[in-house]
Amino acid sequence: FVLLLSLMAFAAPVSADTLNWSAFSPVPSDTNQVLVEGVNVVDIGVSGDGDTIYAAGGAKILYKSTNRGETWSTIDTEDDCDADLVAVAPDNDDIVAYAGTDTDNLTVYVSINGGTTWDNLGKPKETGADADVSAINDLAISPEKGGKYYIAVAGEEDDSLANVWYYDIYAASAYWHETNDKNGFNQTTANVSGTATTAAAVAFSPNFASDQVMLALILDTGDSEITLEVYSYNHSKWNVSAGFDGYGVEVTDAADITGITSGSITLDPEYLFSDDSMRLSFIGLNV
Repeated sequence: FVLLLSLMAFAAPVSADTLNWSAFSPVPSDTNQVLVEGVNVVDIGVSGDGDTIYAAGGAKILYKSTNRGETWSTIDTEDDCDADLVAVAPDNDDIVAYAGTDTDNLTVYVSINGGTTWDNLGKPKETGADADVSAINDLAISPEKGGKYYIAVAGEEDDSLANVWYYDIYAASAYWHETNDKNGFNQTTANVSGTATTAAAVAFSPNFASDQVMLALILDTGDSEITLEVYSYNHSKWNVSAGFDGYGVEVTDAADITGITSGSITLDPEYLFSDDSMRLSFIGLNV
């Protein structure tokens, strides 16, 4: 696992105490802080204030804590889809989504009441689009903007082409929108030459209400080239086409790290794309 750091400008460092790990009371299991015996936690979604945590175990159930992980309860999910990925809106812990990553269950569900009931959003596919989703790699929910919340899914279509879809959960006639057909998407030499690509990760700016951007990590599965790309909801375009000079940014290529299989994005809580000094992002790569 490799962790990379990106920042356009650095502020002066501030002295702080040494950070340490600590274990909470092992609930509901009573051994070694195990959440549930025999279940692996495959993904975690955390609210913006850190109080509410949703944990996905790769089965038809979610686990929820409302006290920063000290105690947990179970949430039933729908019978036709495992909860492999989970995400929560950073400013509203009642808005939570999960998705299956098995090829037979590439489906997204959303709840606006903390998991009490679920709505099936189906497979990420724009109405009228020819290509079918063939992989779901990541899931994210935006902060609120003008009464709207967006769910984004990073993955690929037809087993070889990166795509990022989004869904406005409060729209009167909501449907999935694909973005790999928008100007500026993944305009790398590798993509233009036709090698296989996948969208490995997706994240919304914490200041989405202001900058209206979504970031995606695009992986060229042929030569392990990976780029950080930015989508503007204001312009419905990517990268330079949206006026973002220098984007997409090459994170690494085959000469740096080989065997990249997946990635992740975490943004600083104060991330603001419109301010060069506040574009702090952390990129994780599995190799």
